[in-house]
Amino acid sequence: MVEPGKCCEACGQRKPYPKKPDSPDSKVVSYRVPVSEKESHLEILEAVASSMGTLDRPYWKFNTIMWSLASALKDPETDGIAVRNGWE
Repeated sequence: MVEPGKCCEACGQRKPYPKKPDSPDSKVVSYRVPVSEKESHLEILEAVASSMGTLDRPYWKFNTIMWSLASALKDPETDGIAVRNGWE
């Protein structure tokens, strides 16, 4: 049996934490990534979460992404990065 927050060795899916009575309601949010970037995107997300200490906590993806986005807003080097790098 897979523990909550851990990945199943057979299918690779992470088992969710059980909902606690005092947990806030939550909603699934998704976005698209290029097929060729999917694995590296997930590996980087997990590496950042591990570095931040959010990986083994509830809402780890949300917290990792929110802290990363807030950090990007504080960093002046990210202003206009898409235009400077020609991303379309």
